[in-house]
Amino acid sequence: MKIIFSLMICSTIFISACSSTQRAYQQNVKLYFSTKNDIELSQKDVVESPIDLIYIKSGERPYATMALGFIENNQYKWVSADDAMLVTQNGRLVRTLGLLGKNLVHVNDLTDDPLISKSDVDVSATWYREIDLNNDHYGIKLTSSFSVEKNVPLNILNQQFVSSKVIENVKSEGLLSRSDTWQNLFWYHAETGQLLRSSQQFSVDSERYEIQYVSRAMRLVGDSNE
Repeated sequence: MKIIFSLMICSTIFISACSSTQRAYQQNVKLYFSTKNDIELSQKDVVESPIDLIYIKSGERPYATMALGFIENNQYKWVSADDAMLVTQNGRLVRTLGLLGKNLVHVNDLTDDPLISKSDVDVSATWYREIDLNNDHYGIKLTSSFSVEKNVPLNILNQQFVSSKVIENVKSEGLLSRSDTWQNLFWYHAETGQLLRSSQQFSVDSERYEIQYVSRAMRLVGDSNE
């Protein structure tokens, strides 16, 4: 069971000149996927993994596992067993490669993204940016506003957490002057501010990506038991 990705070899585009540390990490990722046949991971599997893992659900497909390839310039590069890649910055999808269908090529103005403040996001902030997609759709204008819900229960791998949920209302002004809206959601651990889950789409007609940061969550469980 996994997300249906194209078999495009994407990692070379991102990793053409990586450091020895990054190369070593990539080898760990390859080794991890070579020994796993199922994405149904136990808490023990996640805790003992030498690399950070996420669960991701795309559209109506079942959850799949992706692993952290490396971190570069505050961007987390997550790879799948079939070489698809998601890039996140401050928890937001900022680039995708090797996905079947639309791929996100570029997001501008990331330094002004209110998610930099995590759950302390300025609810009065409005964020304007443009995105480019791979199918000749460039300069799509997006506008976001934000709100926060406190003390929201969250379940990850049968572990209970208290979170602050950031609700991002996104409006798209793009193709044929059509206006569309949707919501992106981000759940932050109430005590530490770490992002534990997100539900987001990068354009009005992209698939929705549900992401659970299972390694991050299990570390919090371990810390609370010490």
